[in-house]
Amino acid sequence: MRRTIWSTMVMAVTVVAIGMAPAHAGPSDSGGPAPSPTAKVDNALRERVADGHQVRVNVTTRTRADLPEAAQAGEVVHRLRTLPVVTMRVDEADLDRLAAQPGVVSVAEDRPERATLVESVPLVGGDKTRAAGLTGAGSVVAVLDTGVATHHPFLRGRVTSEACFSPVDAGYGATSLCPDGTDQQEGTGSADSEAGPCAALDCDHGTHVAGIAAGNGQNVTDAPAAGVAPGASIFALQVFSRIDSEAYCGLDAAPCVLSFPSAQLSALEMVLDMKQSGMPVVAANMSLGGSSLYTAACPTDIRKPAIDALYAAGVATVVSAGNGGSATGVTAPACVSSAIAVGSTTKQDEISYFSNRGPLVDVFAPGSDIVSSVRDNGWENLSGTSMAAPHVAGAFAVLHQAFPTRTVAELEALLKSTGKPVTYAGTTTPRIQLDAAALSAQPGTPAGENAWKLAANGTDTAGTNPLTSVGGPVFAAADAPYSLSGAASFNGSTAFLKGRTSAVKTTQDYTVSAWVKINSAVEATAVCQGTSKYQAFYLGYDPTNKGWMFQTTTTNDADNDWVTAEGGTGTGPVGTWAHLVATYKAPVSGVSGTGRMTLYQNGSYQGRATNLTPQYDADLPLTVGGCVNSATATTPYKAFPGKVADVRVYPYAMDAAQAGKASATVPTGWTAGMPEDEWKLNGAGTDTAGLNPFTLSGGASWSTDKPTGTALTGSASFNGSTGMLKSKQAAVNTLGDYTVSAWVKINSAVAATAICQGTTQHQAFYIGYDPTNKGWMFQTTTTNETDTDWVSVEGDANSGPVGTWAHIVATYKAPVSGDATSGLMSVYQNGVLQDSTRNMTPQYDSSLPLTVGGCVNSASSTAPYDAFPGNVADVHVFPRTLTATEVAALG
Repeated sequence: MRRTIWSTMVMAVTVVAIGMAPAHAGPSDSGGPAPSPTAKVDNALRERVADGHQVRVNVTTRTRADLPEAAQAGEVVHRLRTLPVVTMRVDEADLDRLAAQPGVVSVAEDRPERATLVESVPLVGGDKTRAAGLTGAGSVVAVLDTGVATHHPFLRGRVTSEACFSPVDAGYGATSLCPDGTDQQEGTGSADSEAGPCAALDCDHGTHVAGIAAGNGQNVTDAPAAGVAPGASIFALQVFSRIDSEAYCGLDAAPCVLSFPSAQLSALEMVLDMKQSGMPVVAANMSLGGSSLYTAACPTDIRKPAIDALYAAGVATVVSAGNGGSATGVTAPACVSSAIAVGSTTKQDEISYFSNRGPLVDVFAPGSDIVSSVRDNGWENLSGTSMAAPHVAGAFAVLHQAFPTRTVAELEALLKSTGKPVTYAGTTTPRIQLDAAALSAQPGTPAGENAWKLAANGTDTAGTNPLTSVGGPVFAAADAPYSLSGAASFNGSTAFLKGRTSAVKTTQDYTVSAWVKINSAVEATAVCQGTSKYQAFYLGYDPTNKGWMFQTTTTNDADNDWVTAEGGTGTGPVGTWAHLVATYKAPVSGVSGTGRMTLYQNGSYQGRATNLTPQYDADLPLTVGGCVNSATATTPYKAFPGKVADVRVYPYAMDAAQAGKASATVPTGWTAGMPEDEWKLNGAGTDTAGLNPFTLSGGASWSTDKPTGTALTGSASFNGSTGMLKSKQAAVNTLGDYTVSAWVKINSAVAATAICQGTTQHQAFYIGYDPTNKGWMFQTTTTNETDTDWVSVEGDANSGPVGTWAHIVATYKAPVSGDATSGLMSVYQNGVLQDSTRNMTPQYDSSLPLTVGGCVNSASSTAPYDAFPGNVADVHVFPRTLTATEVAALG
C-alpha cells in the first residue's frame, strides 16, 4: 500500500454573511461596514489582469437584485440559483467597473487548487456504537470530492444520489470530469469515479473519504469492518475538473484534478436544496482546502452563505483543517465559523505532523495511516486531514440517529464535551470519542444532559428524570415560544414541576437554558435546584431591576451570601418571552476565569459573576415554577407567575458562541424582548417571519395585486367582514419603543382596521382608515376600561383616496418620566410625516396576537371587528423607534 498525504484546495473570497448567526461565530464574524472599491478587489488579482489577461472570478453582491448589473461588467460563465454570486471572466476594465458598483461586495479569483480504518474507527469508539445498533441508519452523508467508485463492495448500494459540477475553462486548461463530458450532470452514474474522464486519472480521494465516513465491510473479503456510519447513505458530488496547465498543477505534474470554489458552491447549494426537499442529509464532508492560512474566522469566504444556510437547516459542513503543519491557522473553507474544522491525530493521540491546528480547529480525529476503499475494489493506506474529516461527518450521522431532535450546535457541543483532550502549546482541542458522545451522554443522572420540552401535552422528553406536576401547572399550545409547540403555565402560588432527582451537579461545570415569560413584576423563580436551606442555583426575575438573573449561593448557612449575574435595567419586560442561558465554570485552584457564572438572554451576553465556593445537595430535585428545600415539598417558594418551556441542562459550561443565537431559535434583531419580524404576504401566501406565523381565516385570500414600483409579488386580500390573518402570538410590546409599517389599500370608505394588536377590551394599537377624514390613522389606547380614551394621529383630509396603495409607518417612543420627547407616537405616509402626539399611558396585553384585516379582543376569536375591505402587503415590526430617515428608506 502506498502512503500518501492528501493536500487540498480553495481560496479566500469575499461574501455577505446571511442567515442565523452560527453556533461558534465570534464578534469579528458578524459583518461590518461596506468595503471600499479598492478593498473589493485584491491586489494580486489586479496584477493578474494588468498585462491584458482575462481571469475567472467569483463576484459576490449584497443581494441577488444586484446580480444583473454586476453581470453586465464581463462574460458570465456560471450562475447560482439562490445565492448572490456569479462567476465571470473579466479583464482589467471589467474589474474597474465591478469595483465601482455599490452592490458588489467582493471580486476574487475562482482559482482551482488541490484536494487535501482498520484501527481508527475502534479508536474513536465506532465499534461500540455499531454494536449498540447506532450505524447512522436513516441519514445521508454528502461527500463533495472527486466522485466515488459506486460499485466498490465497501460502498455498494450505499451511494443513493449523485451529481457532478466540473467547470470547463480553456483559460485554466480545465475540462470536465463529468462522465457525459458536460460541466454539470445529475443522476445515477454522474459522480462515478470509475467512469468517464476520471477513470484515467487519480480520482481515488473521494472513494477513500466515503469509505471512512460510511463504508460497510460486512461479507467483504479483506475489508475493514466498517466506516464510522455503515448504515448511512452517501450523496456523492463530484466537484473537480481536469487541469492541463502546469501553472496550476505544478512542474511536470499536469494533468491533475483540481476544484474550483464555484463548483463547490454549486454542490453546497444542491445539498441545501435536497435537504429542504426532504433528503435526510446530516453532514456534508469537504476534505479540501487551500494553501493560505487563516488565524481568525473568514466571514468573506464565498462558501460561507451556503455553509451557514446548511447549518441552520440541520446539516453540519465538516471540513479538513489543512496539511501545512501550522500551529495557529487553518485553510479555507475550514475557517468559516459555521463549518466544523477537523485536524488530524495519530492512533497514539498525538497530533499528526502535517496537520494544521490552533484555536480554529474544532475537533481532532484520526488521519494518519488510514486504510479505506479505492478504485478497482482496492484498499489503500492514506494520511491527511482529508482522512480525519470523514470520521467526524460519519459521527454526525451516528449522533443524529441517537439524538434525532438535536441541532447541529448541540451535536457539535456533545462531540466536544465528550472527546479526549489533546493539549498543545497552551491550547486544548478534543479528539472525538463517538461512543462517549452517543452512549454515555444519556439523560437521567445529575451529570447528564437532559431536555424537558414542556409541550402542550406535558411530555417530558428527558425520560429517566421525569418532571411531576404539583399544584396544578397547565400545559397548553397557546402562547408558546416562537419555535415550540407548547409551554407549562404556573399560577405563582401552588403550581410547579418537580424532577425525580437532581439534574445539575452544581459544583461542576454546567449550563441551564429555558424559555421564560413572567406575567407580573414580582420576585420569582422559573428554574431552580435547591439545597436544604437555599438554592444551589436559580434562574429568576428581579422586579427592582426589571430583568432576569442567574443566582447561586456560596454557603448553606443562615447568613447566606448570594452571587448574582443579571442584565441591565428593563431588559426583561413583563409578558414577553425570553430565552435564558446560564453557564457555570467550576473553580480550579490557581486558574483564572474559573468559578465564573454568566447569563445570556436571547443570545446576547447580559452579566457575569464569580462564585468560588458553589453548593450542591444531591437530595434536591430540579424544579420549574419555583424552588423547594425538601424533596417532599408540595408547595414552592418564590413561585413563578408565568410560563416556561424547553428547559435544558448540560454537563459542561457553554462558551459564548454556543450560548449565543444558535442555543435556541432566536429571531433576527432580538436583543431583549420582542423580535423584528416581517411578513411579505406575497401572492403565494409565504410568511417570511417564520417564527411567528400568520394563520389565514374567513374571507381572506392571497392576491397578485401589489404596490407598483416595489419588489413585492402580491398581497393579502380581505372581504371586510370575516377575513383576517392572526399571528401565533403578540408581535409588538406596546409598552416599549416600536415601529409598525405596511402597504395598505382600502376598497371602500368605511371605518376599518388594516393592522391591529388588541387588549381584552380594545386595541393596544391599530393602523386604520378614517372615512370622515378620508385618510389613514395610527391609534392607541390609554386604558383598558370600557369608557376608553383614544389617542390618534392621522394624515390630512383626503390624503388616503380609496383604491390607492399607501405605505404607512407608525412609530412609538415609550414614556420616560421627565423626558418631554418620550411617549411620542407618529404616523408617516409614503415616507412623509403626517402627524404626532403623545400617549404617556400605553396599554399591552401579551395574550393577544397581531392581526391583519381587523382586530380581535381574544386570542381564540375567529372573526375580526373593524374588518378591513382591501389589501395589505409587507407588514414589518421593529422593537425600536425608527428615525425619519429610516422611515423614508422603508417604502
